[in-house]
Amino acid sequence: MVGQVEDEIRIDAEDALGAIDGLEVRRVFSGWCFYWHGLLFAAAWQGEFRFRSRQAGHWVYEVADRELLDRPDELVAIASQVIAKLQAEPAARTGHGPSRAGSTGMTVEDTRIVLRIGNDRPIVDHPGQPADYAHTDGTVWTWHQRWHLIGGVREGGWITGRIRLRAYDLVTPGTEET
Repeated sequence: MVGQVEDEIRIDAEDALGAIDGLEVRRVFSGWCFYWHGLLFAAAWQGEFRFRSRQAGHWVYEVADRELLDRPDELVAIASQVIAKLQAEPAARTGHGPSRAGSTGMTVEDTRIVLRIGNDRPIVDHPGQPADYAHTDGTVWTWHQRWHLIGGVREGGWITGRIRLRAYDLVTPGTEET
């Protein structure tokens, strides 16, 4: 059974890794698996975020520093290295294909963005991405390399057809932080 800790890790990791085109996250009995175009490369399992590797003929899931989930650029760079190693591994199995990409990998740009405010996630049009967004109410929103997944269809234990949109955070007046 997936626990609350694994769910929280999945949410943070999925947001942080959202810049990776072809990312799929699938529920498994003991946690969540992260796939790149069907290639399993990481998991939220046993209360930790872990990267998959092959060592001495066995699959190993090495614990990653939890703070990486708050550093999306660094996490994506490490994930890309892990994926490259796994692609060269003949024993690596692939599953189902990738999802549709929204603001990433599209032939026609999706100009929508997601405004992150509490548990609410309104979607607005912002053709000037990735610059700051000024809402009609005068608030200013900025992008911190975070992505939000919308839509999709549940097929068994995973969701396919998700769209990735940039997630913008409210800029607090008088600061440059959100």
